[in-house]
Amino acid sequence: MVTADGRFLTASAKENQDLFWGLRGGSGNFGVVTSFDYQLHAVGPTILGGMVVYPVAKAKEVLRFYREFSKAAPDELTIYAGILNPPDSETVIALICCYCGPLDKGAAVVRPIKSIGSPLQDVLGPMPYAAQQSLTDAGFPAGSYYYTKGGFLADLTDQAIEVFEEYAATKPSPLSGVVVQTVCGAASRVDSKATAFPHRRFPYAPVIVSQWLDAADSDKNVAWARDFWRALEPFASGAYVHTADTEGHAGTQRAYGEEKLARLTALKDRYDPENVFHRNTNIKPTRTTGGAR
Repeated sequence: MVTADGRFLTASAKENQDLFWGLRGGSGNFGVVTSFDYQLHAVGPTILGGMVVYPVAKAKEVLRFYREFSKAAPDELTIYAGILNPPDSETVIALICCYCGPLDKGAAVVRPIKSIGSPLQDVLGPMPYAAQQSLTDAGFPAGSYYYTKGGFLADLTDQAIEVFEEYAATKPSPLSGVVVQTVCGAASRVDSKATAFPHRRFPYAPVIVSQWLDAADSDKNVAWARDFWRALEPFASGAYVHTADTEGHAGTQRAYGEEKLARLTALKDRYDPENVFHRNTNIKPTRTTGGAR
């Protein structure tokens, strides 16, 4: 990593351990990471992936199924729920899956996903892993205007599900939608104190994506995403760091919590006291003499 004063540092479990802790969740506040080592896991090249699509009128039923099914899903299965508009289509609710275990076992694992009534479309089956990664690209093309909000839910309660249903029906742009991500498996079993990222015990991470084409429509589309998240906040805990950057210091506090923010501020004082790296969910140094917004 290159720091604000031009130093080249290595952060790891054995070297600059404090910085290594802060970089894993610190949102670019301490320097520019130029390379990193990571552990690969064998996947594919063919996995069991794709989605099963249902009418948006079944949103409550599908989200309740998703809630219960995701709690018992094996580590090999990742499942998201999305309320979105496929290109040239009406709003739908989709269960998006990726099963990375043995294909002969995967069919039985995902079979219940296909049985919530009659799906509009079933494209869940063997496919290249690379194809899975681009599954929703067509729905979120470059060139659109975007505004996002997001956070974490300890549970997908019936009351929260009603909020999803309400705002799916009132979006000002048909291109907008919401994806509920699951944070389970290995990610949830890391000690919450091991990294700066604080929300490992919350299994649902909704990301609201407002998308529109005309700049004149910006205000109403931004307002829809903000109102949507405000309606979910009674059921939420914290905030997702990459969607809290428009909220100033309040967003940073919600993203990290008081205890971790205090530790991150001490790191900021040490590695970037001038706040050079501030175009992010900003961790402000104790004394800001430059770069602050």
